[in-house]
Amino acid sequence: MLGPAAAERQVLIERWAERHGVDAARRLAEAEDLADAVEITPVNTTDIFNKSWRVWQRF
Repeated sequence: MLGPAAAERQVLIERWAERHGVDAARRLAEAEDLADAVEITPVNTTDIFNKSWRVWQRF
């Protein structure tokens, strides 16, 4: 039995397969797995979070 996250992912992959074909769904799933594994946060995202936090602290 699949957990909630795995079941949700399976539904997503099935939708991709219906829309784009099985091969494209497989490649999209692999790309998503790679993105999750890499966990890159762009510098500008970190920068704006830090600036926003400083503004909040001054408030």
